[in-house]
Amino acid sequence: MDAWYFTEMPYPHIPPHDEIEAMRVSLPNAEFDPVLGGQLYNRYLDEYMLADELGLEIMVNEHHSTATSLTASANVILSILARITKRARLLVLGVPVANRPDPIRVAEEMAMIDVISGGRLELGMIKGVPYEIAPANSNPVGLMERYWEAHDLIVKALATHDGPFNFEGKYFHHRSVNIWPRAFQKPHPPIMIGGGGEKRTLKIAAKYADAWNVPFISPEAFAQKRAVLHEHCESIGRNPAELACAVNLGIAWTEESLRSQFGGLTEQVRPGVLTGSDEQVIDRIGQYVSAGADQVNLALRAPINVDDIERFAATFHLS
Repeated sequence: MDAWYFTEMPYPHIPPHDEIEAMRVSLPNAEFDPVLGGQLYNRYLDEYMLADELGLEIMVNEHHSTATSLTASANVILSILARITKRARLLVLGVPVANRPDPIRVAEEMAMIDVISGGRLELGMIKGVPYEIAPANSNPVGLMERYWEAHDLIVKALATHDGPFNFEGKYFHHRSVNIWPRAFQKPHPPIMIGGGGEKRTLKIAAKYADAWNVPFISPEAFAQKRAVLHEHCESIGRNPAELACAVNLGIAWTEESLRSQFGGLTEQVRPGVLTGSDEQVIDRIGQYVSAGADQVNLALRAPINVDDIERFAATFHLS
């Protein structure tokens, strides 16, 4: 089983919750201090470098107009990590391609990152969360249809190596697609699809994905969704063993840490948070492995304690 380190890179220096309307979309960027922000960016990059040194793989994501995540461009962070890390796989989950005006630009950037990293990129493309539609100036009508058209165009652009092709879709029109550089990995970096929707998302993952991911659920719920995913694979004649299965989990060695990280969401996410003694965390990981997990993504929330990362790595002898 693989273990991955993930943080949304939050900006914690904002007024108390009862003094602001929301942390997302409407919080004025006057609340952002560039000096503190610069220090935070470098701290988070240092944490990713530590994860690389400790034997963890790395996951990043992207959000917009929010203090909960300073990763306004996952590709910028990935490009830095491609250069400063040495061995970790680099997963983006994900790039909100339904809100991007040019899928080919996404394909080009991903190919560059894969080449710079020596073939360590893993690519997750997402629809994007509803509250980021307005900041993206995106049309919510047909969002899922636009997402899948962008997804298919990006995969085709990454996998085509014999010269330009024409793409005429409902939302995107490209007369000559021939990205340079091409990706390091063939036919393209592994594709991950995230989500737990059993009728649509898991069916699509069974058809298109190299890996599937779901966040903050119990081992029992994970096993049930994995079984549905495998049923979808079998219905189209695909070997389920071809598809890696991953789960996002929090880690909080104490109840105080759990509540500090998740606040009002504590009880909602508790089934998907590793907590307790080293032995209890090892046992819980074992339950996910027994449920079929090939990969665990550690989704840390502020306040982040670097000692927690080192303790996890030592517990599982990763380095």
